[in-house]
Amino acid sequence: MVIITAGMIGVGKTTLTKLISEHLGTEPFYEPVADNPVLPLYYSNPKQYGFLLQIYFLNRRFSMIKAALADDNNVLDRSIYEDALFTEQNHLDGNISDQEMNVYNELLNNMMSELKGLKKKAPDLMIYADTDFETILYRIKNERVLMSNLIITRVFAITIIKCGLLTNNGTKNTTNLLK
Repeated sequence: MVIITAGMIGVGKTTLTKLISEHLGTEPFYEPVADNPVLPLYYSNPKQYGFLLQIYFLNRRFSMIKAALADDNNVLDRSIYEDALFTEQNHLDGNISDQEMNVYNELLNNMMSELKGLKKKAPDLMIYADTDFETILYRIKNERVLMSNLIITRVFAITIIKCGLLTNNGTKNTTNLLK
């Protein structure tokens, strides 16, 4: 069984991935953050390195999902299936141009087409981890003090989009405010 853990930064995906992996005796695939040479560049200048960061993540996540789907017993901490959400947020923030977004989407579509050619086409289960916004902020501030302001801004923006409080053009979606 191939399982993906998904959710906001700071929600506990890595811990959940580790626990599931240990319980099932499976191989964990962790999000490529610790050894990511682009992440410090991005935090120093998001507008210059936004596209590079997303291409780095997309490439690593593509390799991870291919390796995980080649065997039938793995757990992934985040995956290619969530990647476009973060890329779109970088685009909305002005860190990725329209042209770069088009290149990203074309590349993502090509990669997803290649996955269809594998023996196993998709994960068996995606577990979405969630917690309240205050807990996420607390964890981000404690784990990533130097980068916390930029991360908090992105988490807040992505949370608003995830909850359906904004439409695609950035205007308030008042129909979802009552839910």
